[in-house]
Amino acid sequence: RDADARGVYGRTSVDQVCYTAAIGACDKASIWEAAISLLAAMEMHGPDPNIISVTAAMSACGRAGQWELVLWLLAGKMPRMRLKPNAISIHSAMSAFAQQGR
Repeated sequence: RDADARGVYGRTSVDQVCYTAAIGACDKASIWEAAISLLAAMEMHGPDPNIISVTAAMSACGRAGQWELVLWLLAGKMPRMRLKPNAISIHSAMSAFAQQGR
């Protein structure tokens, strides 16, 4: 199963894809608490979060007006996870800050 996923997603595992999809669903449903919980579960139990899963959590927090959590994920968590923000994560953060007038 993981071998099939690696063929399609490169180094991404099936579990990572599933977690990221769940976090993305939380984003669409504006359930930021669940998105953060899923991200924490990834950190504790694996697989390691990737830029896509963290950005999806940022987006969920931003939609809910939780700009402080967006900043924490961008400036605190990402560096500790050795993840470099990309254009999508930066845009997600900027949108969250703009929404709150920051």
